[in-house]
Amino acid sequence: MDYGFTVLNLYKLYLIVDKENEKAIHIYRKLGFSVEGELMHEFFINGQYRNAIRMCIFQHQYLAEHKTPGQTLLKPTAQ
Repeated sequence: MDYGFTVLNLYKLYLIVDKENEKAIHIYRKLGFSVEGELMHEFFINGQYRNAIRMCIFQHQYLAEHKTPGQTLLKPTAQ
């Protein structure tokens, strides 16, 4: 995440996770990701369709939480 936001200067990172994978969702929330939406019947596994959750974090949110003193970007995305 740090490389994506500070080196590649990405504006947003997102992920897709199985709605029933509560442990992964908990970890992603602790990392600062928030739910953007639910994808209905997104994938088929073990004979049934499964819903997925799309989660994201924006550059400004990540930097506000994880930026260390003296660390700067040349020009943050969308500012």
